[in-house]
Amino acid sequence: MNVTVLGAGSWGTTVASLTTALNPTILWARNPEVAAEINDSHTNASYLPSVTLPRRLRSTADIDEAVQSADVLIVGAGPSGAATAYWLAEAGWDVIVVERKRFPRDKTCGDGLTPR
Repeated sequence: MNVTVLGAGSWGTTVASLTTALNPTILWARNPEVAAEINDSHTNASYLPSVTLPRRLRSTADIDEAVQSADVLIVGAGPSGAATAYWLAEAGWDVIVVERKRFPRDKTCGDGLTPR
């Protein structure tokens, strides 16, 4: 099973590092320099300083390359993850959104930025 994780921040990089132990995994990074660092140095110093990533983990900044052979797409949550899940479903992907809290939540997305 080929796995693609969208987003090479700390959460996405950690999840991709875990999934690559059992499945070929591609980590999509919007920044080509981050993708190159992951592939060449096996690090993502901006988000996980002093962590060595698995040598088997591959990264790309090309979204088409990242998703073309994926059997499973993993997307981080939050507003951007929810929007991505919506557009993936619109494009014909089977999408499952996992939330650890019960709905309705009393916490709104971006609550640190939302005036109360």
